[in-house]
Amino acid sequence: MFTGIIQGVGKIKSIRSFERGLRLEIKWTGFIDKRLKTGESVAIDGVCLSIEKIDEYIAHFLAVEETVKKTTLHSLKIRDGVNLELPVTANQFLGGHIVQGHVDCIGRIAKFESSGLQRILKIEFPQKFSKYTIYKGSIAIDGISFTIIKTGNGYCEIAVIPETIVRTNLSTKSKGSLVNIEFDMVAKYIHRIISSQREIAESNEDDLAAIY
Repeated sequence: MFTGIIQGVGKIKSIRSFERGLRLEIKWTGFIDKRLKTGESVAIDGVCLSIEKIDEYIAHFLAVEETVKKTTLHSLKIRDGVNLELPVTANQFLGGHIVQGHVDCIGRIAKFESSGLQRILKIEFPQKFSKYTIYKGSIAIDGISFTIIKTGNGYCEIAVIPETIVRTNLSTKSKGSLVNIEFDMVAKYIHRIISSQREIAESNEDDLAAIY
């Protein structure tokens, strides 16, 4: 589990295809936590991957076909910067929100414009996911935890402070860039519960109608 607070930006050292999957070598430009070992999880642009091997400041990862299809990993190139976050531990501040590292869809930046000291980031995504976005709700964009300031059918807007741009790969993004989106897990659970209750109520009504 992650919180969407990026701890470093890594650089793609190599990327190789294999049987519809990818092998990634990522140079950790800041640090690699000494506790990390083979099998540990790391969020890479919001995608949870397991470490295959660690060489000094380089971590090796494998992404299978399903992960590659549903994320922006397939569009990465050598020397691209990627957001990195280690799993949360019990003694850490939960500074963002609960992020699983399970990307729901790929979005596209429709706007990234200055507004005073901040920048307004507008992300477009398939309309079917709009049900998971609310004003002041949480969303993870390329693994970064954000608060939504505006939402509509197939899009949401976010206010980005300068510190976030400096500490993440957002400095390399612009209109048209693709991003990984993970919608709030709590919102998804609530929607599922309400939908199930509605389905049960409708089924009961049908049963009563059949009786009478």
